[in-house]
Amino acid sequence: MAGLGGVRGRGDGLTAELPVPEWEGHHPEQLTADDFEKVWSTARRQIAARAP
Repeated sequence: MAGLGGVRGRGDGLTAELPVPEWEGHHPEQLTADDFEKVWSTARRQIAARAP
């Protein structure tokens, strides 16, 4: 797309980067709900700690 500097039209909108599944070397991993909650819980605490 001319004039958009790397923004790709996808038919359903615009994205500045390739979708994750199209990343070179992308290898999805299975993640259980418990694993997700552990990681997300850590992230929430870190975000909250940064809040003024």
